[in-house]
Amino acid sequence: MSEKMKDATGNSWTTQSENSQMLAEGERHATQGKIFRCQVYLLREPEDGGFSIIAATLPGVASQGDTEEEALENIKDAFEAVLAVYNESGQEVPWLPTPRDPELGSVIRWVIVNG
Repeated sequence: MSEKMKDATGNSWTTQSENSQMLAEGERHATQGKIFRCQVYLLREPEDGGFSIIAATLPGVASQGDTEEEALENIKDAFEAVLAVYNESGQEVPWLPTPRDPELGSVIRWVIVNG
């Protein structure tokens, strides 16, 4: 069954879901609450060869990883932790209306986040 979702900036996208699970980018994810498709900026760190990664539309969400895959998983965890704090406190999530400018050399990626 297809579901219409919205990303963090309000853009619509479609995903496949069934029985409280979601099929996106070849993986199944348990759904809890809202699901967001979030734009991130990935930057290779020349000093140590790892990666830093920041959210394009949610201030304060950033992470890192030794590999691109690790950085992407870590930013998902960071998003989920920040969204949980906003949800538990009853505050509205301060999504930026448009993505911030990426740092020179950054690569745009998208992650699926349970919020």
